[in-house]
Amino acid sequence: YAIVLAARERRIHCISNRNSKIISGNFYWTSSLSMLNEASRHTAIARAEADQPLSRESAKHLAGFQAEPTTVGHTARKWRMSDNRGWLVRHLNIFRIFGAQLRARLAGAPYSQPDPALGMLFAQYRKAFLGTWQRRYFRRFGPSELETMRYVYLPLHKEGEVALCFQAPLWYDQANTIRLLSASLPSGLRLLVREHRTNRGRRPTRWYRDISRLPNVVLIDSHDSQFKYLSQAELVVTENGTSGWEALILRRRVLLLAETPYDGAGLGRHVHNPGELGAAMIEILSQPAVSDPERHDRQLGWQIDAERKHSFADGEGGAEHALEALDKLLAAETTR
Repeated sequence: YAIVLAARERRIHCISNRNSKIISGNFYWTSSLSMLNEASRHTAIARAEADQPLSRESAKHLAGFQAEPTTVGHTARKWRMSDNRGWLVRHLNIFRIFGAQLRARLAGAPYSQPDPALGMLFAQYRKAFLGTWQRRYFRRFGPSELETMRYVYLPLHKEGEVALCFQAPLWYDQANTIRLLSASLPSGLRLLVREHRTNRGRRPTRWYRDISRLPNVVLIDSHDSQFKYLSQAELVVTENGTSGWEALILRRRVLLLAETPYDGAGLGRHVHNPGELGAAMIEILSQPAVSDPERHDRQLGWQIDAERKHSFADGEGGAEHALEALDKLLAAETTR
């Protein structure tokens, strides 16, 4: 945000490159302060107003996800990289950092790493210990248990993420969001809160202890598959996460607390004022999840087609398309 303000003060164009949360492996440029794909949103709305036919790609995308849900590409890659980074690799990285810091100190030059290597080593073991110790606060439910349970599902963001602190500042305190939802739950519903896997071992134990004591709140293991929870939920609540998009494809009710990358679809119920959360939950739960499945999927398809038009793939030919898109955006910014 500070960089954007400094750039605007000096009349310098400030453009971000972001991963698409709708099409795996795609990226887009944006000059929007929110860093969302505004061109995609406007195009999706225009396609809906013109009732344009869907492409085969979007229909295939929806059918494939509904048959076998999968995590969006860049997120899945990060999880695989983290899971495959074993004990030896983690320690080698820390020793390399320690060597770089030591050489810089001996040469009298400042080192660039923000944390001392020994502190990083301690933090790694602390995270591993707490992650094991705190398992007692988490549960897993099987598909048969979820079929007989009425629940609201809240997947948490990783702490310190731009999606919270920058794009949804009213909801940056996730513990407060859980408390608000717990206090607003209609009778007969439970609140299943799924921790983000990168938060495990980073929170103090009292955080989980206090949350687990809230009425009708159950903490869900971060490594348990989220799709079985999404597919059976009475309501999915998210600030702006990809879980909201996935739940919409699975034809679930979705409560959105901030602007999202998929607002162009015109689906989900938005709540921007925390004081309106309880009334919004009662309202959305009193309505069918999807009254017109065909129209619902068409709205999703228009968003997918719009995202494909205003993004570019990471692969052969992607660089050329990226530069073309950047030229167009710069031209549009210059004429403003």
